[in-house]
Amino acid sequence: MQYLHAFGFWAQFCADRGSQLCIIESSGADPTVFAEALSALPTAQVEVLRHSPDTQTLARGKGAAEAELIDFALAESRFLSEPTAQFYKVTGRLIVGNAEEVIVPVSADVVRARHFLDRTRVDMRVVGTTASLWRELLADMGRDVNENKSIDLGNVVAARLASPAIMKQIQVERFNPRPAIRGQSGTNGRTYGSLKHRVSEAFGLGVEDALARFAGWKSI
Repeated sequence: MQYLHAFGFWAQFCADRGSQLCIIESSGADPTVFAEALSALPTAQVEVLRHSPDTQTLARGKGAAEAELIDFALAESRFLSEPTAQFYKVTGRLIVGNAEEVIVPVSADVVRARHFLDRTRVDMRVVGTTASLWRELLADMGRDVNENKSIDLGNVVAARLASPAIMKQIQVERFNPRPAIRGQSGTNGRTYGSLKHRVSEAFGLGVEDALARFAGWKSI
């Protein structure tokens, strides 16, 4: 049910902006169950692709499977065939309450993402760039994920972005404002958007901005 709610949200968001929505279905569910949730979008603006990661990929963890699904979308989606296509990856069961401020066009050399403060991990719930830049820098990440060794997809993305960002080949931009994530995490069961979470989120905004500025000039 949470997935259907999220699909309905993103369908309406894309319909309002003339954007396209690509859903990668990996559970084996009948795609016809999505029809009502996606009814806000004309069929020309939505596609549901189906792919099941192999057992070797699944053995490396959820992040490896997620990376394979993204690679599949970039290879098969008719919406992402153009190199300049704008591409926002969003976790399927979640919505972004301030999506109109977060899902915005990016330049060809920009990746929009939230890093953890130590820069060793990227928040994979929302990441935006162009299709060509993702293919160039972030393809085939599943082989590097090994959750048995605590190397998740967010770690791999951070590692892939670090060198070209330092060498000024790309720009990694923070979301401004921060995405207002809503829904329940499939990893830890946390409910984003609850009163407790919103209070914590509001408190953290100022601290996060200050720490980000501090990290830019302070060595340790």
